[in-house]
Amino acid sequence: MPWSIDDAVAALRTNARANSAGQCARYVRDAIAAGGIALQRTRDAKDYGASLMAAGFTRHDGMPEGGYKKGDVAVMEGFSSSPAGHMQMFDGAVWISDFRQNGFWAGPGYRTHQPAFKIYRHP
Repeated sequence: MPWSIDDAVAALRTNARANSAGQCARYVRDAIAAGGIALQRTRDAKDYGASLMAAGFTRHDGMPEGGYKKGDVAVMEGFSSSPAGHMQMFDGAVWISDFRQNGFWAGPGYRTHQPAFKIYRHP
């Protein structure tokens, strides 16, 4: 089954909660699976980079040239109060993890710490 960004984003939007459930990686991984790609599971959100690359995504260190595109996945490092990190997907307008975010940074801790992140894009 080929990768369908539209199916992945539709699943992400449908399953998004009103507030975070602390399950960002599961929700994004499930959305990617709805688009036709099964990722190898990892313990922490911050560790999904290798799994995304093995599935054919390319890594960008920061914002890709031309900006973010529908289907882009951001994987963020953790910090003291959120050591597992964070994973989210861009739906073409907003970033969604297990909830619709109010911007790129998932919450106040991420806005304050602004941990390192990578963007993964499927061709």
